[in-house]
Amino acid sequence: MTIVPYSLLKPSLAIAIASVFVCLVVCSPERAMANVTHAVADQLTSSTQHSSGQLLEETLAVLVKLLGRDAVRESARTDDFAERITTAPRLYKDWSQEGTSPYVLSQTTLPKLNEFGIPELEWQEVVSRQPAGMLSGKIIYCSGGHGWTCDNTSTSLWYTQRPLTFGIVEDYGNLDQLNMFANIAWRAGATIVSFRPLGNQPIERVLDNSDKRHVKFVGQWYDSSSPLYYGRVIDNPPYRFAVADTTESAKARYQPYLPKSDFYPVYSWVRDGKDRVPQVYRIRHAGGLSEVTVDHRKVGKGWVFLGEYYFKQGSEGYVEIINAVSDPSLADGKHVVVADAIRFGNGMGDINRGGGISGFPREEEASKYWVEAMVPVGAPPIFEPNEASDQDNNVGAPPRMAAYMNRETEGTFFDRIYVGFHSNAVGGRGTVGLFEKDPDKRPDWQVELAQLVARQLNEDLTTTGNVSLPVGWEVRKKLTDSHINFGEIRRDALNNEMCATILEVAFHDNPLDAALLRMPAFREAVAVSTVKA
Repeated sequence: MTIVPYSLLKPSLAIAIASVFVCLVVCSPERAMANVTHAVADQLTSSTQHSSGQLLEETLAVLVKLLGRDAVRESARTDDFAERITTAPRLYKDWSQEGTSPYVLSQTTLPKLNEFGIPELEWQEVVSRQPAGMLSGKIIYCSGGHGWTCDNTSTSLWYTQRPLTFGIVEDYGNLDQLNMFANIAWRAGATIVSFRPLGNQPIERVLDNSDKRHVKFVGQWYDSSSPLYYGRVIDNPPYRFAVADTTESAKARYQPYLPKSDFYPVYSWVRDGKDRVPQVYRIRHAGGLSEVTVDHRKVGKGWVFLGEYYFKQGSEGYVEIINAVSDPSLADGKHVVVADAIRFGNGMGDINRGGGISGFPREEEASKYWVEAMVPVGAPPIFEPNEASDQDNNVGAPPRMAAYMNRETEGTFFDRIYVGFHSNAVGGRGTVGLFEKDPDKRPDWQVELAQLVARQLNEDLTTTGNVSLPVGWEVRKKLTDSHINFGEIRRDALNNEMCATILEVAFHDNPLDAALLRMPAFREAVAVSTVKA
C-alpha cells in the first residue's frame, strides 16, 4: 500500500493524527476518528495527488497498524465515500438497442412456449420482481455454522467441525437451515447477505467490469478511481458508474456462457457509499425477466444475493444494471449506480493451505473461505491475526465482514440484523437463542432478540399448531443461553452496528430432535418462525 508522504499533508492532518492518541485515552475511538476524518477532508480540498477515498483509506490504514483494529471503527472507512464526477463520461454503444421494446399484450402472434410452458419472449418485459413484504428495506446478514475446514496449523487435511450423529452432520444441517431461511426472508422483501453461498451450484461464472467479452455497456459511464473494488490489483478501471436518472439512459449487461441448464444463485458486488441509490438489477433467465433492487447506500463491498434462477445452457441469460430510479430526488446529478462484478453460481472450493483444495462445493466449506474470496482489493484486514487456525478464524469472520459491508449511517440500527444458525449437543432437546455472557460484549437488544426468536419458534411448533410433527416438540424451560461469550455475535466484531443472535435450532445428538432436523418441513417451519421474529 502506498502511504501519503508527510510532506503532502497539511498541518491540520498531522495534528489530528497525533491527537488520536489523546482522544483514545480521554475520549473515544469514534471521537478520535472524527478528528482525523475532518482533517483529511480539509486536506483534500487542496490535494490533487490523491483521490478522496484513497487518501482517507491510506491514512486509516496507518492508524490501524499503529492503534490496532479494535481502536478504529471499520465503518468509518467508507461511510462518506462518493464518486468524483470531474471528468467527461464515456459514451458506450457496446450492443444494439433494437429488440428491447416493452412487451405489448395486444400482440396477435403468440410467442413460442418453452419446456416449462412459459413464453420465450424476445422483449425485455419485466415478468416478476422480488416480492415486497415485512422485511422490505432491511438488510439481513446470515450464516450457517461450521463447514469443511482446513487443518492449516497441523496436517493440512480438510474436516467437518462436527461428527455424524443420528444421521446429522451439523456442518451440513446448518447449511440446510441457512438456505431455507434466506429463501423465505428474501421472499419477504429482505436484502440477503449470506456468509456461506446459497443454493447448490458447483459451476461458477464471475464477471468483472473489466471483462470486455462478457460485460457490455450502453450510455454514459464514468471510470471510478476508488481504491476499493472487486477483482485484481491490475484491473483498470476499478469499476464504472453512471449518473442516476428518471429514465433508463445507461445500462451494463453481464452475460456469461453457462455450460449447463440449471438453477444458479446470482450475486452482485458493488462498493457502497453516500451517493448510491436503490439500484435496479434485471435478471434474464429461462422464465423471463426479473427485477431486484438493492439499496447500496446501506450495503456493499461483498456479495449480495439477487435470487436463484433457472438459466438455459448457453449465453441467453444475463444480468443488467440500469441507471433509472423511481425517486426523482435521486436524479440530481450527484447520485450514481455502480457496475463492478456479478457472480452466477458458487463454484468449487479453491483455497489451498498447502495440502490441496477441499474437493467440495464452496457452500459446503466454512464461511471464512467465502468471506476471504469476497474481500475487495485495497481492504483492511478482516481476519484477526492472533487466530492462527482456520477453525478459530472462521468464528469471527462473518460478523466482522457484516460490519465491514454495512453502512450504518444510512437508516436505523434496526434496518439490519445478523442471524447465525447452529444445532446443539450434549444432552437436551428444543431450541435455544444465544447471547453474550458479559453485558459489555452484547450488541444492543441482544437478550431480547434471542428470547424473541426462541419464543416464536416454540409458539409456532406448539401453541399455534401450524406445523404437524411426527414426534412431539419439547419446549425448554430456559429459552436462552449465555454461558460463554460467542465469537460470532460479539459487540466488538459487529461494531454494535446491528443486533445479532445465534439460533441453536435443536439437539443433533438427541434421536428425536435429529429426526426433526432431517425433515425439510421442520427446517421450513424454523425459517418461517425466524423471519416472523
